[in-house]
Amino acid sequence: MSTAIAAPPLLLTQRRIWIIFSALIAGMLLSSLDQTIVSTAMPTIVGKLGGVENQAWITTAYLLATTIVMPIYGKFGDVLGRRNLFLIAIALFTLASAGAAFSTSFWTFVVFRAGPGRRWADDPFAGHHCGHRPGGPAR
Repeated sequence: MSTAIAAPPLLLTQRRIWIIFSALIAGMLLSSLDQTIVSTAMPTIVGKLGGVENQAWITTAYLLATTIVMPIYGKFGDVLGRRNLFLIAIALFTLASAGAAFSTSFWTFVVFRAGPGRRWADDPFAGHHCGHRPGGPAR
């Protein structure tokens, strides 16, 4: 009969809690800035790219990406750990934002706005995904 050795409990110091909280707030700040700036500038951006008649595709692609990607990110959060997934999502968000900024056509703008990392990073409750959820490992 072997005895399993339990892992020591994770010690969250006050400093570590503030670092975690600051990282989550920074992610939410990215989301807020993106939504505020792009929503305000959308008519101008679409007009310059020549897609005024198809402007609804930007919102549709964004919502469709949300619907598809959220359950996948939930599973990846369980497998990879929510911290790692949060960092990957921020990196994808940054790359998709850069792609959208340098888009030369309306349809490339739509594709970059619906990029897979964008929605998870744009989630106003992103902190929920980084915390412990029942049924999933806390990493």
